[in-house]
Amino acid sequence: MAEVSPRDELRIQSIVEYPSYTTMPFKCWIDLKIIAPENFNDTRQRPTIDLVVVVDRSSSMQGNKISLVKKSLCFIVSQLDALDRLAVVVYDKTAQVIFPFTYVTSQVRDGLFVRIESICIGRGTNICEGVLAGIKLLNERVPATNRQVSSLLLFSDGFPTVGVTNKQGIVNAIRNPSNLSFFT
Repeated sequence: MAEVSPRDELRIQSIVEYPSYTTMPFKCWIDLKIIAPENFNDTRQRPTIDLVVVVDRSSSMQGNKISLVKKSLCFIVSQLDALDRLAVVVYDKTAQVIFPFTYVTSQVRDGLFVRIESICIGRGTNICEGVLAGIKLLNERVPATNRQVSSLLLFSDGFPTVGVTNKQGIVNAIRNPSNLSFFT
């Protein structure tokens, strides 16, 4: 039997929101990282990606939540390559595109890290406006059809306080006939 080194195994790392937990049920945030083996040889070409990330920067995200989001965003940037495009929208009481679709080349990667780290906490939570701004970016892409994967990732604690605040109102506002993937 061949010996398996740690470099040949799939690894999982996690960072949790709190240093300790009780036995009582409660909600917590976990940053989970799945790491492929270093010796993984996949000869398939990965599809190109257009990814919009929508980030809640409301006051309820203060502290560890926004830190985990920034860390996750930096990880995403580190995994994308020069054929992939990334756009980031932040929202509190209003939405703002902090960078439009950008090819993630080695020349711009450090600048993206700086922009991500500069995300600061605001007031109010207008999830609907943030998601609609992300959808608008996806729908207005030029050219709109050359990416194999187009997705929107939403980072939020899910408590809207401004704009459309009820679940059905948000769902109705973001209904979109285009074939897009949404991940929360």
